[in-house]
Amino acid sequence: IQRASATILGVEPSRGHYDTALKVTLVGQGFSSTPYVRCKFYTAAPAPRWIPPIYTPLVFSTSEEVTCDQPIMTRAMPLPSYVEVTFDGFVFSRSNQTFDIVG
Repeated sequence: IQRASATILGVEPSRGHYDTALKVTLVGQGFSSTPYVRCKFYTAAPAPRWIPPIYTPLVFSTSEEVTCDQPIMTRAMPLPSYVEVTFDGFVFSRSNQTFDIVG
C-alpha cells in the first residue's frame, strides 16, 4: 500500500564527514512506524559528479521525529545533496532538506 509521504522540516546536524558514521535527526510531520521505513541520501549534481543514492535504516521516534544513519562513504557527496524518507518503501518525501556529506 502506498501512502502519502511525510514532510521534513529540519535536519540536525545539517552536514557530516564522509568517513564518519553519524546519527541524523529529522523533524517534521507525518512520520509513522512501518516495516518499510528507510532514509535516502542523494545528490542532485549532474553527471559526471552524480553518484547513486544511498539508502539506510530509519529509526522511528515520534510522528514528528525520526533518526537516520549517515553511512561511512568512500568520498564526499557532490553538492547539492539531500536526505528524504519513505514509510511505504516506494514514495519518498520531497522536502528538499539539504544534508551535506563533506570531505
